[in-house]
Amino acid sequence: MLAPSVAHLSGSAAAFFSAIKLLPSQVKLTRFALLLLAPLALGIRQAASDPLLRVDIFDVGQGLAVLVRTKEHTLIYDTGPSYGEDYDAGLAVVLPAMAALGVESLDKIVISHFDDDHSGGLGSVMAAFPEAELDAGGGRGELHSPCLAGETWVWDSVEFSYMSGESGLDERRPWPAAATGSGGRNDGSCVLLIKAADRAVLLPGDISQHVERALAMQWQSGLKSNLLIASHHGSKGSSSYPFLKMVSAEFVVFSNGYKNGFNHPHPQVESRGRSLGMRPLATSETGMQSYRFVENEPEMFPLLSRCTSRYYWSWSGNRDLCR
Repeated sequence: MLAPSVAHLSGSAAAFFSAIKLLPSQVKLTRFALLLLAPLALGIRQAASDPLLRVDIFDVGQGLAVLVRTKEHTLIYDTGPSYGEDYDAGLAVVLPAMAALGVESLDKIVISHFDDDHSGGLGSVMAAFPEAELDAGGGRGELHSPCLAGETWVWDSVEFSYMSGESGLDERRPWPAAATGSGGRNDGSCVLLIKAADRAVLLPGDISQHVERALAMQWQSGLKSNLLIASHHGSKGSSSYPFLKMVSAEFVVFSNGYKNGFNHPHPQVESRGRSLGMRPLATSETGMQSYRFVENEPEMFPLLSRCTSRYYWSWSGNRDLCR
């Protein structure tokens, strides 16, 4: 998005100085006055280009942690893994990244489900932001509220909706995992859809193809999104063709560890996404991924940390990702 923004800023500057030339000759402005006034003209366009929505997918290894920001509110979806008592991604990755991004408050934490690779950093994040609300898959608990299918809230004109949750897809359709007993915690994941103007992001947690089919049948084109976080890190048992086709995303993100032992993302899943015109991007190759949703800007450009780093050892081995 940098190039379009610079172009618009240059246009604003040109318009400003053209207007100065039209002033009556009696009006004299010193160079110092011009320097004081110019930022006002430049700032008009800059303010208009502030993103409605910012989505940052952290590189937490084999796990998931996503920071979502509107203009005045902040949400974390999952907090990455922990490894024994010595390491958790909340303390090691999520909190330092939030600090580096200037995030000083957190309104809500959503834990898709309580597998460790999604909730391992929760304790550290909650300790840093004790006032944050906590929603989670896996039923009602003492410290959290369940994700309820159909629940919606709006922050700064951005709509957040749970497309599925522990209570079921909706009152008319029983929760498929509960009905079959086969889905376990993965199929109890909170599925969160975020809509900003004409753009959308879908975060399905670790749901299997079974739940994907149920979601596709119920919501149909309502699932369409520009950005999809792949179900279950791109496992073979998720990201079914009908589901991907219904979502029809521009980008599909695989949050996985480098050379992980699960074969994530599965080559068939990557191929499936490409056949539908999606651009697959894995955090194990790109590092942190950042997406900005700006109103009235037709294109969305991901910022990939390993492509923007000045240090050669941070570069991805696949330089085609950076083109």
